[in-house]
Amino acid sequence: KLTIPIGSPVRFVTVTDGWTAGGADGSHLYVTHDSGKSWVPQSVALPDTFVGRQPTFAVPTFVDQQTGVLPVTLAAD
Repeated sequence: KLTIPIGSPVRFVTVTDGWTAGGADGSHLYVTHDSGKSWVPQSVALPDTFVGRQPTFAVPTFVDQQTGVLPVTLAAD
């Protein structure tokens, strides 16, 4: 039995590479490269106009092993 760092859905691109996103405030993004045995937090560079804002991530969707879309919501003042 494996655990994930947050209680969100997990999407695997391959049998070893998977992603999860969310958390209580939606600001967490994690990746695994060992079939979920360990998870590493990922950071995303924000556009200059949104630096300092809190992003909200959704689980990415992939077309293939190298190409995908990461939904991110950035609120403006």
